[in-house]
Amino acid sequence: MLLLLSIAGTIILTSKSSSKISYVLLSITGGILSILNPVIYYSIKFQERRSLKRTAKISTVLLPFFIIGSYLLSIHTSFFDSDLSGIFLVIVLTLTSLFSLIYVFILREAGEIKGILTFILLIIISIISTRINFLISISEDFILPILVILTVAGMYMFGIRCLFILGKNNYLKIVTFFACLWTIIGGFAFLFKLLSGHADILELTYFIPAFLITLAVLLTLPISGYINWISVHKRILKKVLISWIFFLLVFSIRFVFPEYFKLIQIKEQKPAYEFLLNDYELQNKNGLKPE
Repeated sequence: MLLLLSIAGTIILTSKSSSKISYVLLSITGGILSILNPVIYYSIKFQERRSLKRTAKISTVLLPFFIIGSYLLSIHTSFFDSDLSGIFLVIVLTLTSLFSLIYVFILREAGEIKGILTFILLIIISIISTRINFLISISEDFILPILVILTVAGMYMFGIRCLFILGKNNYLKIVTFFACLWTIIGGFAFLFKLLSGHADILELTYFIPAFLITLAVLLTLPISGYINWISVHKRILKKVLISWIFFLLVFSIRFVFPEYFKLIQIKEQKPAYEFLLNDYELQNKNGLKPE
């Protein structure tokens, strides 16, 4: 399923832009999503290893610099003219991203909400920055897609992790896993709608089941023994609800108040046509001179 979503992303984003930046983004997307399951398994198995913790923490610090540096290399140098250099950069960014996600969603305390709040806040800032002319390119083509991909991939990792740490709380296991899994579809639908505007089927595929799942959770939560849950389980539910509510709220605005959704949708950049008409001096023939 994850691999199919990455392929769908490839088709849609490629139709919007054939730039080298899109190639890097799509390669990173496919790389991250297609190898998440074994990464999650081994991260949980070796989460007490100091080397893993150290590598993941360093990667989290370096990731923003790698992202900005990759973008600057792509627009100011010919670094991507070589296939080998492009492949090398994709590998570096993919590994750095994976270790960063491991640190935020696997190694950190399960009920901590700082990581997901940071990702959501950065997505909001990126959307706002697309309304600023000199920031449109870097936000639209690079930063925003990466943030959405990392957010949904991270929540999927967290959903798998919850299956191992929630003990006998089967209700919370089911809710967190399916909520995190469905967040992937919501994230990609959100991204495609912002960038291309052509995601009607995908957004309906996400929104209708998401709305029904939300109703089901609201109706069953009071009888799930929530009051007797331990503190960490309540904080885990809150963490999952943050990303769930964000994407659900976005699409609720999309369907209920479409005119407001257009305010956050990325403007289509119309090309400026140049006709290359140059002034020229009239020739002096038979004593006639231009006035």
